[in-house]
Amino acid sequence: MTHAAAIARLLGLRRLRERSALNALTQCEGDCRRAEQQVEAARHAVAHHLEQARTHERDKRQALVGRAVSMTEIARLQAGLDAMAAETMRLRRVEEEAQAALHNAGLARDAARERYRLCQRAVTKLDGLAEQERRKAQRLEGAYAEADLEERAIMAAATSEQGWA
Repeated sequence: MTHAAAIARLLGLRRLRERSALNALTQCEGDCRRAEQQVEAARHAVAHHLEQARTHERDKRQALVGRAVSMTEIARLQAGLDAMAAETMRLRRVEEEAQAALHNAGLARDAARERYRLCQRAVTKLDGLAEQERRKAQRLEGAYAEADLEERAIMAAATSEQGWA
């Protein structure tokens, strides 16, 4: 195997690695977009729930204004408020988990981006080396062709001199 052939084979392998790194980067970017969407959906769910909880609490309190309220009604109202607070906490935990998933996806994307950049750099270096080898082979081929022409000219001259003699 010639030096140029070895470089060409290595270049092919590096290009495969580069394509694989690009595919991984593309997948990581998709994961980031999905994680961002989940964070946004979780934020929206928290905001929507808080709005509903405030409205529900206001309506329940207004229903109690101006009349005698039993301990049972107060306990029921408090239980409802506690349930809404628990749901708010659950939704905030979901939002925090989505935020953590987004952070992890971002780290994975950054690592994939760096791997792709390194693969690109390796391919570029090998491309340059392959081009140098190609030029060197062309120069060598040209030198051989020139030497062959000179040898044929010498042989033709020698043959013609023998024909005169």
